[in-house]
Amino acid sequence: ERSDSGRRDLLKRMLDALDSLDRAAAFRKQGTPPEQLVDGVLATAKQFATILQNENVSPIDVVGKPFDPAVAEAVGTRTNPDVPEHTVLDEARKGYRIGDDVLRAAQVIVSVGD
Repeated sequence: ERSDSGRRDLLKRMLDALDSLDRAAAFRKQGTPPEQLVDGVLATAKQFATILQNENVSPIDVVGKPFDPAVAEAVGTRTNPDVPEHTVLDEARKGYRIGDDVLRAAQVIVSVGD
């Protein structure tokens, strides 16, 4: 289990990322151009991704691969004659691992036959 000190460190890093989103909201009120706001939000997403990476959390790569119920939940299907049946076509929600364990399964759209 994470020590209280380690947990506090993680939460502080998350608060730094939240501060970045709060700044984006303030900039919007000041009339900052939308492109600059989007750039700021994308930078904040990278900040969150770095926090997760430092905690040994990584995205699960599923698109274009055979559907695997151990790491993904099928939430829809779509006909696609260009790929084999039961291939993941798209993600509705990204999945993540912590180390080798599934932290959150991906939610995916899976190919089906006619």
